[in-house]
Amino acid sequence: MVTEARIYTQKEVNLIFDDVPAKTLLYWARHGLIEWAGEKNDGRGIVREYNLWHLYQIAVVRELAEMGLSYITINFVMGNFFKGYLFENDRVRNVQQGHELVSLDKYVDRFLILEKYKSGRGWTQKTNQGEMQAVGVTMVKKSDIGEFMKESKAVGYDILNLHEITYRTNYRIEELGLE
Repeated sequence: MVTEARIYTQKEVNLIFDDVPAKTLLYWARHGLIEWAGEKNDGRGIVREYNLWHLYQIAVVRELAEMGLSYITINFVMGNFFKGYLFENDRVRNVQQGHELVSLDKYVDRFLILEKYKSGRGWTQKTNQGEMQAVGVTMVKKSDIGEFMKESKAVGYDILNLHEITYRTNYRIEELGLE
């Protein structure tokens, strides 16, 4: 059974996400798209360590990248939503590592909706870091999706099923015997 207290090495993370090149995972970490639990020196260099929450972050970033969202847009979603909203509203102490992380139990029945808005040319807007897709980010329960979409003024949507993302990640961890 997969547990939140388990710490995963960079090598294990590369196995779990074998469809994402190791250099891409490193890029995501260096540019703040994903976080890690800690670092240690293994004699050959610095190695990052991850807990289950960080694996879920990686899975979400992978989904956003597969949707074709730019680095800047993914950074907006992860920085303003996952690292802000969830941490503010549901803190859980991981005593073993001394890090705060979010228990996704409260969110696994939710859907992350990215609302696409028209702006200027297509659905991109200029930021001080470059062009970013004009998106709104909302988390809703499955039962509220229809009502939400009726009220939204967006021109299009991408929907991430957080339950499915966490399930697939847990399944892959168990499949590799890394629980």
